[in-house]
Amino acid sequence: MFCGWQLLQDYKAITELQKGKIVIDILSGECFHDGKGIKPLSIATVLNSWMIDDFKTNNIPLSIIEKAQLYVKFETERHKGQRDKTTIWARPTKDFISCKLDCTGLIRTDEKEYIDKYSEIEEWPTNYGS
Repeated sequence: MFCGWQLLQDYKAITELQKGKIVIDILSGECFHDGKGIKPLSIATVLNSWMIDDFKTNNIPLSIIEKAQLYVKFETERHKGQRDKTTIWARPTKDFISCKLDCTGLIRTDEKEYIDKYSEIEEWPTNYGS
C-alpha cells in the first residue's frame, strides 16, 4: 500500500527528505526519518485505517498486536523527463522524481512475528504533493 497511489499526498515530504529510512508506527501514526520524529505522513493514517478494518474483517482483536511497523529505506533522484511511461500525469513537469523504495512490514503479537518485504521504484512530477 505504501508503494501505490495513496502515497501521492506524501510526495513532497519524501522529495524533501531525499533519502534515508522512514519508520511508521502503524498503531500510533508516529513517523520517524533516520531516527528523528517527523510530522506524520498521510500514508500513516491510511495504513492504520486499513489495518484496523482488515483485523475487524478477519476477527483479529487489535489488543493482541504488540507492534505494527513499516520500515522504508528510500532514495530519491531528480531527473529530466518521465521514465515510466505506464502512468499518465495531469500537468507533468519537465523534471521528475524517481524514488527507490525497500519496504519491510512487521506485525508482532505475544505469540508470533510476521514480516513481509516489498520493493518498488515510484516516479512523480516535481509539482506533485506540493
